[in-house]
Amino acid sequence: MNDDYKLIVRKIKIGDLPNATVVERFHRDSLLMTSYPDKGEEFYVPFRQAIDTFVNAVRGENIAQAKTALGQVDHLRKTAHRRYK
Repeated sequence: MNDDYKLIVRKIKIGDLPNATVVERFHRDSLLMTSYPDKGEEFYVPFRQAIDTFVNAVRGENIAQAKTALGQVDHLRKTAHRRYK
C-alpha cells in the first residue's frame, strides 16, 4: 500500500493521473485498513470519504479535484498515524 501511495503522490504532484490499477488497489487496501477496531476509528469515515472523492476524481480524469482530495487523504493519514501507529 505504501508503494502505491508514494506513486500516486508523485504522479499527482507532477500533474499526471496515476494508473487506474494502482488507484483501485490503493482504494481496496484503504477500505481494508479502515476496518480494524481501535486503530483510529474516528478517522475512518472522513478518510473513506476523502478516498472515495479521490478515486472518483481520478475516474473522471479531474486532476484538480484529485489533488485536493489527495491533500485531505494525506492530512487524515498523517494525523491518524501520529496517534495510532
